[in-house]
Amino acid sequence: MRGIRLAAAALVVAGLVAAACGGTTPTPASSASGSSAPATQTKTFTIGFTQSQTGNQNVTSKRQTEGIQLWVEDVTKAGGIKLKDGTVLMPQVKFYDDESKTDRVQALYTRLINDDKVDFLLSPYSSGLVKAAAVITEQNGRLMVTAGGADDVTMEQGFKGVYQVYAPGSKYLIGAIDLMLKLDPTIKKVAIVNEKDSFSASVVAAANPYAKSKGLDVVVAEGYDTGTTDFNPFINKIQAAGPDAIIGGGHFEDGTTFAKQLFDKRVNARFVALLVAPAEPTFKDIGDAAQFIVGPSQWEPAAKYSAETAKAANVPYFGPTPKEFTDRYVAKYGSQPSYQS
Repeated sequence: MRGIRLAAAALVVAGLVAAACGGTTPTPASSASGSSAPATQTKTFTIGFTQSQTGNQNVTSKRQTEGIQLWVEDVTKAGGIKLKDGTVLMPQVKFYDDESKTDRVQALYTRLINDDKVDFLLSPYSSGLVKAAAVITEQNGRLMVTAGGADDVTMEQGFKGVYQVYAPGSKYLIGAIDLMLKLDPTIKKVAIVNEKDSFSASVVAAANPYAKSKGLDVVVAEGYDTGTTDFNPFINKIQAAGPDAIIGGGHFEDGTTFAKQLFDKRVNARFVALLVAPAEPTFKDIGDAAQFIVGPSQWEPAAKYSAETAKAANVPYFGPTPKEFTDRYVAKYGSQPSYQS
């Protein structure tokens, strides 16, 4: 749930930044003890990252930045992050346009570290850009929270200072296969078509054998280049193989285009699960082509997370509730949040 994700990330940010600023463990103001409150000292800390304001990751990357900025706004309105020694940490952000390019990510994270001297680093959006940033943060001995990447390969590189928030990519479509078979146990043949990037490849590398372990026949297993806009060759192969279901995809732009062309070609599949795109609210803009397509999500507004549910689960409650977050997001940005937010 996003409330738990935000709380965990916030605690990591606060704890690491407190150390960087010479403070102590963050705590609510009410937990201070003694007859007199410690003297208050306010310090500003800077969170650095890059956003894909242009390029093929711009839609979902923008959502991620909006969520970060909303968190900064909420923390600022609440009076900052209060430490036991009386220090108050006030957050601000510093980010640049990485143009969805790995070489630019590496140049900009070097700049954030060495020139801007930011206190804390969040990752770009998308696994390929995350890995590029991680190389730089590791070389400079800096910690980075991966806010928008899920490729298993990133966490298999031996990095010591990279902390991932999302579930690993290898788990992304496992639930889709389970859901598919629960809804329609008669499905027997599956086509897997995915973007040929590291994240999408790691997803289908797990989904393909899992589908087979469930007795499914994988009749198509094809990859397409990043930036592909004409999916007709793949759709022709899919139609020739006659699968009952289609799973795969990659990111927002290719997933949206693929879904639209599947609809235009009247592909007769009983179940379609695509990565990333279906969870983005603007996916609905393709109209009827968006109907009946499912996809994985790291957070949903209907998820149950509140002080009551946290207490029942014996876990700390940090907030906000999904409804509170959604309401704040809509009020600020005029659109519904996606899980990347």
